[in-house]
Amino acid sequence: MTMTATERPTSEGRLVAADRLVAVDLLRGLAALAVVFTHLPRPTPTGFDLTLLAALPFDFGTLGVPMFIVVSGFCIHLGYARRLATGRLAGWSWAAFWKRRFVRLYPTYLVAIAFSLAVVHVVTRLGHPVDAPANTAWDLLTHVFMVHNLTVEYTGGLGNPPFWTLGLEEQLYGLFAVVVLLRARMSATKIVLVGTCVSVVWRLAIVWVPFLLSRLSGGPNEPLALHLGTVSVGHWDGWPFGWWFLWLLGAMAAEAYLGLVRLPDWCSSWGLILGSWAVTALTYWRTLGRYTKYWMTDEGTQVWVRAVLNTAVQMSEPVFAVGCFALLLRLIRAERAGRLAAWPVRLLATVGLFSYSLYLTHLPVIELLTATLGAPTTRPGLVGWAAVAVPVSVAWAGLFFLVFERPFLHRARPAPPGGSP
Repeated sequence: MTMTATERPTSEGRLVAADRLVAVDLLRGLAALAVVFTHLPRPTPTGFDLTLLAALPFDFGTLGVPMFIVVSGFCIHLGYARRLATGRLAGWSWAAFWKRRFVRLYPTYLVAIAFSLAVVHVVTRLGHPVDAPANTAWDLLTHVFMVHNLTVEYTGGLGNPPFWTLGLEEQLYGLFAVVVLLRARMSATKIVLVGTCVSVVWRLAIVWVPFLLSRLSGGPNEPLALHLGTVSVGHWDGWPFGWWFLWLLGAMAAEAYLGLVRLPDWCSSWGLILGSWAVTALTYWRTLGRYTKYWMTDEGTQVWVRAVLNTAVQMSEPVFAVGCFALLLRLIRAERAGRLAAWPVRLLATVGLFSYSLYLTHLPVIELLTATLGAPTTRPGLVGWAAVAVPVSVAWAGLFFLVFERPFLHRARPAPPGGSP
């Protein structure tokens, strides 16, 4: 999810080197902080009451994940799109790309795993047990090979559930090879249409395949899983196919940025941004999904209504991603016009520079603070708790970045133009 230096087209159509895009770092910082806020401990709602409504702003922080995926598609596809724009595809290699990403991300990820396990040990001894799978060896093994997000038992393991997106991201890198093959034969627009079909079918299948099988068998409507000893292949929400459309939207934005595709003005309109996000707010699994899970049953006619509403829930993240895509285009245009120079924007963009470290380490820091300070029990208490936990999480992530992430930035940089990738 990290972006190296970019290039921009000049008025003559040539590409020149440019600094990091503030627009991209701004969104990355926003997404990372949103995820931090969603993991703050808070009073548990007992029903559809004021506590639930007050928690919704924190609950919506999980939408930082689809925002990250869109930004990742932009950053990863940008290098290939730059070569496409300048006719230098002959020297591009997916294997070399994957090696750079591995060097850039994996060592830092391993350190974060060690940090997470250390925090689990400490907070457990402090009498604050952390939910973790019983089989620690398999938990660690699936995370090391980055397939934990494909399993039922280990998706949220190692005491650091946000790790599930690291496996997802690695698998999206694998699908990038498919994008490159398709891009040699079709336009970016057609590739997005292909990705839309794949993601929609996958998300529909998550809802309707177990539902229809339960109707035929008369058994319970439960997610399907393939049990292989201590590992159950499943957790289909975390597989890359349902997220491919979101990633491809970011790739489309990269090609638009370089002038390879021309998008109509409505693609970056406030109407599209606010409209898609309003739909998401009503249909997300924190709102409509919570209603279908806790206040609807599989009895009588409700069973079909519930399945239809769960379909809307499955589509809420792709809808939100459309708004993120439009916002990314709009922010890039604002940056070109010199309108992203205000200090709050720069501050948030600075957080975006080390958002990977913040994403990796914030939850163990929050668990450690919870074990030592206790969890807030009231809504006002949550405000004060957040005023401590968020700065501490950000400060620790900044230090973690300097020590464990930044050294690998230089090693992962691509070769200069004209050289081998």
